[in-house]
Amino acid sequence: MKPSPIALPIDPLVPEVVRAVLESGARSRTLLIASPGSGKTTRVPWSLAHATKGKIYVLEPRRIAAKLSAERVAEENDVRIGEEVGYQFRFERKRRDDTRLVFLTEGTLLRELATNPSLNGVDVLVLDEFHERHLQADLALALAKRLQESARPDLRILIMSATLDPAPLERFLPGARRIEVEAPRFPIEIEYRARESASAFGLEKDVRRAVEALLGRPDAAAFGDFLIFLPGMAEIRRAESELRAAVGGRAEILPLHGELTKEEQARALAPSKRTKLILSTNIAESSVTIPGVNTVVDAGLARVASHSHASGLPRLETKGISRASAIQRAGRAGRTGPGRVLRLYAKGDFEGRALQEIPEILRADLAPVLLELHALDAYPGFDFFESPSKERIEAGERLLADLGLVVEAKVTPAGESATSSSFHPRITRCLLEIVRLALGTEARERAIDALLAISEGEDLGLDFLAGLRRFRPGGFSARIRDRLEETLVRIEASFRKGRSAGGNSTTGGASVREPLDVSIARVVLAGFHDRVGKKVERGGNAELLLARGGSATISRDDFWSHGELFLVLDLQETKRAGDLRAATLARAAIAIDEAWLWEIDPMPIEARTERTFDEKKKRWMETESIVLHHLTLSRVTREAVSRGSADSSPGEAAALPEGEWERLFQSWLAGLKKGLGEAEGEYSPRVPQRNDAEAWASLEVRYRLLRETGGEEGTTAPDFAGLLRELLFANYREANAGRDFPDLDTLLGGLWSPSAARRFREETPAFVALPGRKRVPVLYEAGSPPRIESRLQDFFGMTEGPKILGGKKKLSLHLLAPNYRAVQVTEDLRGFWERHYPSIRKELMRQYPRHAWPEDPLTATPPDRDRPRR
Repeated sequence: MKPSPIALPIDPLVPEVVRAVLESGARSRTLLIASPGSGKTTRVPWSLAHATKGKIYVLEPRRIAAKLSAERVAEENDVRIGEEVGYQFRFERKRRDDTRLVFLTEGTLLRELATNPSLNGVDVLVLDEFHERHLQADLALALAKRLQESARPDLRILIMSATLDPAPLERFLPGARRIEVEAPRFPIEIEYRARESASAFGLEKDVRRAVEALLGRPDAAAFGDFLIFLPGMAEIRRAESELRAAVGGRAEILPLHGELTKEEQARALAPSKRTKLILSTNIAESSVTIPGVNTVVDAGLARVASHSHASGLPRLETKGISRASAIQRAGRAGRTGPGRVLRLYAKGDFEGRALQEIPEILRADLAPVLLELHALDAYPGFDFFESPSKERIEAGERLLADLGLVVEAKVTPAGESATSSSFHPRITRCLLEIVRLALGTEARERAIDALLAISEGEDLGLDFLAGLRRFRPGGFSARIRDRLEETLVRIEASFRKGRSAGGNSTTGGASVREPLDVSIARVVLAGFHDRVGKKVERGGNAELLLARGGSATISRDDFWSHGELFLVLDLQETKRAGDLRAATLARAAIAIDEAWLWEIDPMPIEARTERTFDEKKKRWMETESIVLHHLTLSRVTREAVSRGSADSSPGEAAALPEGEWERLFQSWLAGLKKGLGEAEGEYSPRVPQRNDAEAWASLEVRYRLLRETGGEEGTTAPDFAGLLRELLFANYREANAGRDFPDLDTLLGGLWSPSAARRFREETPAFVALPGRKRVPVLYEAGSPPRIESRLQDFFGMTEGPKILGGKKKLSLHLLAPNYRAVQVTEDLRGFWERHYPSIRKELMRQYPRHAWPEDPLTATPPDRDRPRR
């Protein structure tokens, strides 16, 4: 190995570390605790790569750390980046398939496990800066252990950090070998200067005063470049403005954070003739040495990822850092020479801080994690390094099920799209809804803006849609929007691929033409339907009862009158002096229609039925509730329709003479056609009409089909002749001879709950739509598959026919010539076009030359539907 141009403290100890990793036998597990700035990130992996035959994967907590580490190793060893050493993370890859040493982010490893579950070809997995305890680092460790104990006992695990508590790791990784290296460091002088406020408010002015004071010292020339740690980009922008006004041309002021372009990051790291003031988030806390930095100014704050119950999404909170992070930051000053650290908080504050950060897995939303594990077939039964609470796991699982991403521990096609997305599953589910609704260009663009505003926590006011009309993303938000657009394009491509392959997709359908606000609301509702609230008034206050429990107050203004149901996108807890409990206030909401909830897949609404006997009325009563999660949207109590002897009132039985039953039956049949909804003009004039008896028989066939496919949950399994007898009796007391008896809706409503009756109508429909006709009747006959009959030209442009039973069963297609006689009976429409249509077309052209018979039926448009003859 070529000698490195800069000697680092770790260098004399590298051979010992390499031996420990490689000579530990099967299930090698090593913990390396080496002081900040020792050089472990660049020196140890390179040496391992030259001591083994396989690949070395080094996991870094941030993209910039992965990239800088790889570039530094390549530079130190005079090799081209992307060949012997490379890096990879989302949206950027600089490596070949045979690259031996690869620096990558923890999330990138999880995606690689999906295609290379055994990590074949990888000899050593290095988890760098593990003390940060990022959620995906915890997952990567647990998955590596799982792999070691199953398919890859030869996989070696090396965990590196400067401020690591080894005890929990040694319990989780039995037999792990610990190596502690207190590498010699340059002296660091630490100074404390307490701020008036512990928050980020006014921080930029404190930074300006601190930098001015340091630059004004007589020995300022020895301070080198400054690395100034700030919590986020907003604070960086404000501090940059303050410093430009204060120091003028005396220093070069450069931001450093993860959202900069490659060129902007390179400027911050490149040498400069002037003193550099590098304004950085905590990404510089654990990355390679930045040459020239001898001074650190630490605000003691960082953005910490957590889960927001107010929005249902991840959020970044500004919090004080731990002592471990403060030590890491201070270590940046003493890497290449004596250093100085100015902490903008008191020494007592430092000593009172937590030793380590709270692991992200104990504070973050678990839905994305659980989705990753389901996709890897690693859950249930996953051995977490530090297990979250049962309640938080159940909440994450429930959300994935509600969104239709995981069903019975299996990832759905929608879930597969979500695993390939960098956004929260809620946002990805909303993107899927854009595809399902086939929104037009304007609706699509504004829906993406809405998702951007939600994911970035933009404050658009209580009336979210009104605020959205004024919202114009720019700067950093525009980059996030581009990622949303890219994710949507990938989802659309995946959907098209699944549809062309004949796969079963949860999305699709005709393009929706509806008001812009309605389209946006329906998109957002698909990912946030558990955040719906119902309007109520309590003691003169306007409140929303929330679907997941609890309530929120809402401002009583014009927005209050927009509807009865609201989708609450943001909540705020407020507590006034003297109040024992905090009040929850709705800060952003969208008025919605209950009908939209029924159209979401999977449907979040359910109908619950409770039957009780009313002793006063001596009648069975039935209470039907429509429920969204824990929120009752409506409740109706009515007299129950008799369903047989089991429902007879105690001590009472009823009977009618046999002749009377026959008279009632015939009277009911007379009105059945209207009840089936067979409106005039819906049938082609030459398609045979069903008589009343056939219509009645078709009900039984439809029910049998539903039952055979397991779709009869919530319905009874009746004897249809006996059922009709009971239903007629239920109406007997109120009906006179000759009056109309129950139509189909009344019939099914009396037999089943509204949701079960709705499922019966939807999964065994009386009609289906074709592109060139409004509706075509579905014919259900005993002993024959359900079918539709229509002109062959009506199927132009279709590759497959309509399906029933929730897409489980294809309809038999009777393709008719202009004389309304079948020229083909098939369930394989694509096969018919490819194999049979060319020859049939020739015959039809000869017999019916006035009709259009295009050569390519898949690009042709169906002709206008027939008009009934007079």
